[in-house]
Amino acid sequence: MADPTLAETLMPWVRELLDTHEHPVFVGVSGSQGSGKSTLCRQLCEAVAAEGGHAVTISIDDLYLTRAQRQALAATVHPLCALRGLPGTHDVALGLRLFEALRHAGPEDLTAVPRFDKSIDDRAPQPDTVVGRPDLVLFEGWCLLASPGPAWRGPINAREARDDPHGDFVRWSEAALASDYPALWAQLDASVFLAMPSFEAVVEGRWRQEAELAARHPGAPGVMTRAEVEDYVALFERKTRQLLAELPAVADRTLPAWISPR
Repeated sequence: MADPTLAETLMPWVRELLDTHEHPVFVGVSGSQGSGKSTLCRQLCEAVAAEGGHAVTISIDDLYLTRAQRQALAATVHPLCALRGLPGTHDVALGLRLFEALRHAGPEDLTAVPRFDKSIDDRAPQPDTVVGRPDLVLFEGWCLLASPGPAWRGPINAREARDDPHGDFVRWSEAALASDYPALWAQLDASVFLAMPSFEAVVEGRWRQEAELAARHPGAPGVMTRAEVEDYVALFERKTRQLLAELPAVADRTLPAWISPR
């Protein structure tokens, strides 16, 4: 008999949440880049639908500031603000409005859900639409449940030494995390953490994501090479290592991610 998927492992817990919480139930799915968050959320949505429920997935990526907004921050705060990903590059207020709309939606209400198109590095022109009030909202993202890290004491890799040698961007991002993001995390009724075995596994998983994106959008301007992926992920190394160490004690459920280096 085949091993159960992570979704099958989690479904008894999800049923309990749906039975004991007012709908919609908001469940955070946290995990490093390439850990399988999207696959898990898709499987959970399918499982809930098979039992007559209504589940939707929202990614923290869909809350990225627009390209123009990030370029404006790059001009006024730090050049690295132009890159999406770290705390400070999301529209937290948009997320809070979206969650509030879903929480109070009537049976026929239409809620616009923004979607971010990584192939153009910008918000998609047309949002998705959720009809009515879902039973379950899965909110997934690599930095979900993150808290501010230790004080900056110098670059930890070549990328930081090159682009943020004095820690100005790190400090700005950590300040945004401390001031803005707790209100977003507070919306969650429960949380899951997909634990990658190492930072090196994160790099491999992120590259697999980019290779799949390149296959779907040949020649698209936002798609990165392997070297560019490694350089990009280095910008996240500081926070990723912190989350790998801390989130197993923070999340309600911690499960092993199923993607590992080959």
